[in-house]
Amino acid sequence: MNNQINDGGPAFARDSHMDKQLGLYVHQQGMSLRDYFAAAALQGLLSIMAKDYDAFFANKLAHACYETADAMLKAKEAKP
Repeated sequence: MNNQINDGGPAFARDSHMDKQLGLYVHQQGMSLRDYFAAAALQGLLSIMAKDYDAFFANKLAHACYETADAMLKAKEAKP
């Protein structure tokens, strides 16, 4: 059984370039599509909520956002 979470891959294009100041080849992968979806869900929910909430609620909200992101990834993979 595979317990690995599908993160949807990178949300943005990967970047690889030579940093002339550092003299190094730099690889930047960025955030996963799952994290991007969760952040978008969080932004939408927080925009309609009261500003005062406790740590318990914040934890529940974070889990709900990732559950939403997982549902979005599942819907994205579904064949029309």
